[in-house]
Amino acid sequence: MPVLDHDDKFLLFRFSLSVQDFPDLLQRHRARYPATPAIENRGETLIAGAFQADASSEFVREVCRWGGYAGIGGRVLNQNNIGEIQAAFREATALCESDQIAEALSRINALNSLGLSFASKHLRFLCPKKAVVLDSIISGELGYQSDVRGYSDLIADCEQMASRLNRAEVKNGPRDGGLWWPCDIEMSVFAKIRGL
Repeated sequence: MPVLDHDDKFLLFRFSLSVQDFPDLLQRHRARYPATPAIENRGETLIAGAFQADASSEFVREVCRWGGYAGIGGRVLNQNNIGEIQAAFREATALCESDQIAEALSRINALNSLGLSFASKHLRFLCPKKAVVLDSIISGELGYQSDVRGYSDLIADCEQMASRLNRAEVKNGPRDGGLWWPCDIEMSVFAKIRGL
């Protein structure tokens, strides 16, 4: 788990990151995954539109495509009726709004054929100010358990790092006000691990 040392560096197992490394790493992630802002907007629109059926189906497809496995979207849509998907998204969003992020992940993860990694990807785009992605890369490289507890630990660490960057007034160009969200930290760390 990350620790802040005396030189304002985050130590993540074999990685050492300065607070000033994060903007470049986030930019690299955004260059590799350019659809990220559009899917964040899609999640916001989905919520504002009360999770309409067609929009919910397209959201599942887009998130799975973004995650590199478009076929998972088809399986999820075949293994769950759209009402179940809409209910999961609606309930998870409400849980996020009341800061019950782990419970929100569990609710989405209850959908058939999704799995924790893709459940966290969906939650991340429904609640980008609070949620992150926990996939096999983050879990494997940084030691977070691939379960709800590991997800909670990752969120806590990303919140801590985001708070540190915000206090240090390290600007996050893509965000209004230049603030860092936990998902921005997770994306930056992912970029570092993958060598983007």
